[in-house]
Amino acid sequence: MTNTLKTSVHQLVDEIENEQLLETLRDFLSLRKALPSGKLWEELPEDKNRTS
Repeated sequence: MTNTLKTSVHQLVDEIENEQLLETLRDFLSLRKALPSGKLWEELPEDKNRTS
């Protein structure tokens, strides 16, 4: 993994002042890190309004 990418992500997070957004980002990253690749979609709630 490139240091440039990590630095960019860190900079974006440092600029966020919205606590709710930071909590959401933390929860998303924690879930994504904990689940094997491709399993994140299975954990998302089903959209009952979807028309497909």
